[in-house]
Amino acid sequence: MIHYLLLSVKALLAAVVAAFAAALVVAAAATARAQGKEMKVENWNCWGGTAILIAPVKDTVLATYQLTGTTRSVTPGGFLDGSSFECIGSSEVIAGAVNMAGHCLVVDKSGDKVWGRTTRNKDEDSFVYLGGTGKYQGITGKIGYARPVNYPSPRAGTFTGCALSSGT
Repeated sequence: MIHYLLLSVKALLAAVVAAFAAALVVAAAATARAQGKEMKVENWNCWGGTAILIAPVKDTVLATYQLTGTTRSVTPGGFLDGSSFECIGSSEVIAGAVNMAGHCLVVDKSGDKVWGRTTRNKDEDSFVYLGGTGKYQGITGKIGYARPVNYPSPRAGTFTGCALSSGT
């Protein structure tokens, strides 16, 4: 049971990592569309967070998560360079199948914000923009994303990671 629970937790944490990576790639693409232009974006995104887990039976894990982190552009001063973010959400892993829904808020150096909803299930991995302030006002868009590699947990109930996000 403990081994199965650990595998389910890894699937849950992979979903959380994927949600965050999508949020920043979508921010870049949606902002470019809102400004009537297209641009290439490459950002390193690093985060840490906590998860609260409930495992009622062998093949089921229910969870909530919260994570915070920062973004550095590959090109110094590039899009979202030095921004911070926070994501919250919930997930279920039942017989190895992950269903997740969450929301993320990204705040850039000028204080402008973008936020959206992430979804992961057997049919879809996506992030949809719900709104923004300042230069992000009017953002719309939806993007799919690839599932990233799991990261080791420093202690039970926590997770950390970094990922390179890119898109146009």
